[in-house]
Amino acid sequence: MHAGASDDAYVAAGASVFGATDLYKELSGADVILSVQPLTTAQAAKVKRGAITISFLSSSNAADSIDALAQAGATAISLEAVPRISRAQSMDALTSQALCAGYKAALTCAWCLDGLAVDDAGRGDDFALFAHSVQHQCQIVDRSEEEASH
Repeated sequence: MHAGASDDAYVAAGASVFGATDLYKELSGADVILSVQPLTTAQAAKVKRGAITISFLSSSNAADSIDALAQAGATAISLEAVPRISRAQSMDALTSQALCAGYKAALTCAWCLDGLAVDDAGRGDDFALFAHSVQHQCQIVDRSEEEASH
């Protein structure tokens, strides 16, 4: 189970799922490659000409991978290069990741700290109220995503 879905669910949706031993073979035959981390230079060198890669690909951190992709004749799309404007908000990976990290940090803090309690009326110390608010916002986000997917 990865990313909240089983490998079988990805395969049913049309994706290829394979082990690390088959990575280079699969890279050399793929038309589109999605990854969170940029491909390494060795992986980028195996990408076929005309392939498209989509990942976080910072020019300051992955210059060697970018060069290798260019030499391979691939098109690289960097998720952090998507403009952070209203029209592109649904593609804005940085904001969504920052929101997830912020919610997770607040919830983790609330869970780890002993003695935080919010009574039935929602009254408690400031941090407990903040954590309760964050938890409520997470539930709203979860419901919004469910409604959008239907």
